Amino acid sequence: MLRILERIMKIKHGLNAIIKLGIIWNVIGCTENHERSGNIFQEKADSVYYFQIQLDSVIVFAEIGTEQTLNKFIFMDLEGNRIGNSFEFYPDGALKKRRNYSRGNQESREQIFDESGNLIWYYNYLNNERHGEMYEYYLDKNIKQHKIFDHGDPIYTAFYENKIKQIEILHPTILSERIKKGNYELVGRFKHPFEGVISAKVDGLKTAEVRFSNRSNFKILIKDFGDIKKYDVTFVFDPSENDTIRHSKFIYQHDVLLK
Repeated sequence: MLRILERIMKIKHGLNAIIKLGIIWNVIGCTENHERSGNIFQEKADSVYYFQIQLDSVIVFAEIGTEQTLNKFIFMDLEGNRIGNSFEFYPDGALKKRRNYSRGNQESREQIFDESGNLIWYYNYLNNERHGEMYEYYLDKNIKQHKIFDHGDPIYTAFYENKIKQIEILHPTILSERIKKGNYELVGRFKHPFEGVISAKVDGLKTAEVRFSNRSNFKILIKDFGDIKKYDVTFVFDPSENDTIRHSKFIYQHDVLLK
């Protein structure tokens, strides 16, 4: 049942298909502000209709706008957790947003469209956190912005102008951090989808140095570390000869977290 309803909702004017099933029509035709009958719940508030119906082991929830247009359509399990795809629509019935849920957690893709049906945002989720690739698009379908998230943290951000890429954020993943005999050591790694060379320096600390073992892995060493709570690292990216990425400089602010 869930798969059948999801296929219906992928139709641009999915409301018409639902009406043919006779589900929403009963809600629109109700004269009371609040009504419950069997496994159906329906309510009207400020000219907006809400209805909820249980079909087998799936609960279907919908919000109907003032012009009898479908605003939202979601699926839940019997415990009230969102499951499968959820949908939001523009007043003319065009799809505005599609999300995916598993046992109440947002997972996998999230797509956002403009009123003409063009994809303008694309996210990936893992356990309610943005994780992996994110894209924003121009109306001509070229990439406008590209981000990479690591369990909610943006570790890479690049903007495109006239198909030329400009890196704005490039945050490393911290692998280890320790103090040994008064000296500080941090090991980090970049998850970046491009070729080129990265160099770095710790700002304002003469006793610090940054060593790269390859273009992705690095180590920060600070002698006589003391009681430093945070520090800034300036990273400089030099693109490869045939890359469209511009020379970029960005600052990574690190909060010291030691046990």
